[in-house]
Amino acid sequence: MLKYIGSIFQCTSFQHKGKKNLVKSEDDFLQKIMTNNKKVIKTKTRNNPKFYKDLAKGQHPRVLFIGCSDSRVPVSITGLDAGEIFVHRNIANVISKNDLNSGSVIQYAVEHLKVEYIIVCGHTNCGGVAASLEHEDLGFMGGWINNIKNTYNQHKHELIKLPENEMKTALSELNTVQSVYNIVSNPAVTNAWSNGQKLTVVGWMYEIEHGKLRELDCTFSKLEDLKKINNGVSSHL
Repeated sequence: MLKYIGSIFQCTSFQHKGKKNLVKSEDDFLQKIMTNNKKVIKTKTRNNPKFYKDLAKGQHPRVLFIGCSDSRVPVSITGLDAGEIFVHRNIANVISKNDLNSGSVIQYAVEHLKVEYIIVCGHTNCGGVAASLEHEDLGFMGGWINNIKNTYNQHKHELIKLPENEMKTALSELNTVQSVYNIVSNPAVTNAWSNGQKLTVVGWMYEIEHGKLRELDCTFSKLEDLKKINNGVSSHL
């Protein structure tokens, strides 16, 4: 176990000059990542030598992508490049009203970056959704996916009629829609619409088994669209 003595500034690359490119790890996999990084840089700068210098000047993404942390759902499924997409990810793409993390991301994206789209993207075969249906003690994670349990309980009568795999996909969709509903009640979003800012919030699904994105029937582009939210799905998270 590492033991740090004194200021943690000694862990930075500025403690000793000329160490910014030093790779200390002898781990083959970490070295592979560093090698991959060099290849990416070479590819990006082949046609545009100023690619990274231009990126460093600032970001102007049109999209805030909110997705699951699942490694099988990379942001690359959107085909958007660095600087084009602002990203927030967590277990099972849950957005709750009282979460400071996602709330801060949404506020920054809407008020400062002026994104035009917020995409909440759920996916099939979601481990977080599957875990929410179990009864075992999941410790710290259990408190997080309890949000999904609440959504399940609210729609249990419809869900139990479906085969297991379809039920899990349906719950993933419901969880995504619920996150969208919670986003459109965020003050940063409603204020943006009140001020005439262009902003669309949508719910999507990613089918891992097909590599396909598809849209759910929950799109909000103005304050009047909030009338779509009825007692069928309440904003309870």
